[in-house]
Amino acid sequence: MCPCGTRSLSQHDIARRCGRDVSWVSRRLQLITAISDGLLTAVRQGKVSTWAAVRILAPLARANSAHAEQLLASLHTTPLTTRQLATWFAQYQGASRTVRERMVEGNSSKTPGMTVR
Repeated sequence: MCPCGTRSLSQHDIARRCGRDVSWVSRRLQLITAISDGLLTAVRQGKVSTWAAVRILAPLARANSAHAEQLLASLHTTPLTTRQLATWFAQYQGASRTVRERMVEGNSSKTPGMTVR
């Protein structure tokens, strides 16, 4: 179903009309339906890549919205490349709750093995 509510198209139909995969359509729909306004604004302004929003921040927001907002704020002051962000998220996913708290509370550059650009 279309998020704007004007037409009822399946994700498969949208994908076919756009010439894209259904997964691509699903990820784009996440951008307008499942993320915070702050993250959507950051994507629109080019401060956060679509890849980072869809692959890192949206899943993080579903699991822990406070952590996603803290990471977004940190990225404004200490930007990371997509590769660095993917590494950070892999470490986050494997970390204990206590370590996760420290990862999002502190500067991202303090995360082991991370360097900022």
